[in-house]
Amino acid sequence: MTEAEIVEALREGRHEGQMAAVSRYADRIFAMVVRLVPDVMDAQELTQDTFLRAFNRIGSYDAQKASLATWLCRIAYRLTLDFLKRRRPLMVSIEDSQGWQKDVTDEDLEAELSTGREERIAKLEELLDELPDVCSMSI
Repeated sequence: MTEAEIVEALREGRHEGQMAAVSRYADRIFAMVVRLVPDVMDAQELTQDTFLRAFNRIGSYDAQKASLATWLCRIAYRLTLDFLKRRRPLMVSIEDSQGWQKDVTDEDLEAELSTGREERIAKLEELLDELPDVCSMSI
């Protein structure tokens, strides 16, 4: 099936479109995700979630803006970022002597760590949208 045929089948809810999309793009999506999430089980789950989200939102896909591979990679990347944000442990350096010299409240620590986070994430997502179609290259 061509990419256009896969998209048409997905929009019509046909099973063969889903099978074709998964067989064509799953390895590529998984390879990208597993580089960011080293746990294989988590990477497999994120790959599955990528296809579920894509199948549910295929109506928003615009072939004029990106290839299907690029669109799937963006979905996978954003799901992976969300996953990492939820799972990222709070890291505090023992070597930070200033932190040991005074008491720091949980509110102070949270404010320090969250300052500018949303702005940085928004900027990264903006930059991601401007990237060339690297994901569709052979991996």
